[in-house]
Amino acid sequence: MTLPSLRLKANAERRLRAGHLWVYSNEVDVAATPLNGFGAGEQAVLEMANGKPLGIVAMSPNNLICARLISRDTKHVLDKSLLVHRLNVALSLRERLFDKPFYRLAYGDSDLLPGGGPFRRRTGGPARLGNHGEAPRRRARRPPAGTQAQRRAVEERLQRP
Repeated sequence: MTLPSLRLKANAERRLRAGHLWVYSNEVDVAATPLNGFGAGEQAVLEMANGKPLGIVAMSPNNLICARLISRDTKHVLDKSLLVHRLNVALSLRERLFDKPFYRLAYGDSDLLPGGGPFRRRTGGPARLGNHGEAPRRRARRPPAGTQAQRRAVEERLQRP
């Protein structure tokens, strides 16, 4: 799969190389790669002004933050396997840090999962993706924390249309 390129202006990569994950629209060389050529959610290869790749980004071309770095390795596009891997890494970290399963499973950009994160409710609601301020749409019994059943449940939710 060949991804389109998103080229930055000269010296605009300094923040990204320092660890930041967001690309602002004023940092993009729109003469080389116009933002209106991208769709929301589309993935692209982020390049420095000299053409050297910095990683893979998810586009949001109509916003000030026009892209978010998904991976610093251009071989790792955002797909189901990368998402499941990052959720499993986040889950194993939370299991080491908390003795009870009442926590947010992932913290968006902190766990390299741009956007909202899945979380667990003290009320017994399921782990789910989305904005933590939303009311749950349904109640479901969740498997005990850290089990294979829980990981399968997360994978099943990702497979739903």
